[in-house]
Amino acid sequence: IQRAPNAYDLKVLKKIEDAPVLMAKEAAQKKLRKAPRIYGDQILFMLAITVIATCFSGWRVVAVCACSVLCCILTDMTGCFLSKKEYGVKDLSTIAYGMALALMLPASVEYYIVVIGAVLAITVKHIFGGKDNYIFNPAAVAIAFLIICYPTQVLMYPQFGAQPELFGETGTLVSSIESSFIKNGAMPSLSPLEILMGQFAGPIGTTHILVLIVSAVCLICRRSVSLSTTVSGMAVIGVLSYLTTDVQPALDSTIFRFISGFVLFGFIFLASDPQTLPLTNGGRMLYGIALGTITVIFRNTANIEGVFVFSLLIVNALSLYLDKLWFMIVTKTKQL
Repeated sequence: IQRAPNAYDLKVLKKIEDAPVLMAKEAAQKKLRKAPRIYGDQILFMLAITVIATCFSGWRVVAVCACSVLCCILTDMTGCFLSKKEYGVKDLSTIAYGMALALMLPASVEYYIVVIGAVLAITVKHIFGGKDNYIFNPAAVAIAFLIICYPTQVLMYPQFGAQPELFGETGTLVSSIESSFIKNGAMPSLSPLEILMGQFAGPIGTTHILVLIVSAVCLICRRSVSLSTTVSGMAVIGVLSYLTTDVQPALDSTIFRFISGFVLFGFIFLASDPQTLPLTNGGRMLYGIALGTITVIFRNTANIEGVFVFSLLIVNALSLYLDKLWFMIVTKTKQL
């Protein structure tokens, strides 16, 4: 026989229903950094990565980044004009998404592919109502679309040290170390120094491991990257990868999973997007755990590259519910 809810039960249910409002107040009380400052910090460090990538891959890197950012800005202005909204000059998210998209592409990518990705990214932003309303990271949506529709353009890279021409031939292209691992089940022979210095083929901005680590530490210290999401997500990926890998030694395989694909770059510049993150620290921890778990599951079951962005899009859709779940966990714990 189910008992009728008492006054305490009704109070708990009301708290759960009002969870989004309460969590918004909690976030305001914590005085979280404003989004423009977060995007400004991310842009600064992505510019540093761009400079380093230019030294290795030539001026085509700058052209790809400039093309992506310019197309994002023009698309954003067009979207604001069509929706009769004022274009926010101080809204740096458009520039951040454009740079993030460019740094996840190969230096040899054709410019029309960059234009398609940039237009799609900002179009997704306006489809959901523009600033503060979208639930999916625009750069992740764009790169996922390009991986599906243009795999030979997006997943083939110049050899390390090669500098594709600004216009014209891009030279010999090779597959990434993630592709080699998927096809052959074996890890490439790279020394720790080569790994840290990013001396292997890959996207423009995701192979410079040492620079990415330094960027992550600095951005976490400036509260521009969520510590809860980053630590919980990477810890889950590390533990699950170590326990589920079929390749030995397991530790080398685990390290390889971090340096391949978009994992490290994605946690720094995509997963910590203030527009798609949960509001509470507990929700952000659950967000990171879910992201890490889904990424490992996709890595072990699906023979595709760039699984991180697909995992991120799934977790983006769960962001609000993770906040509610954390609120319910805290409430039930106090009740017990």
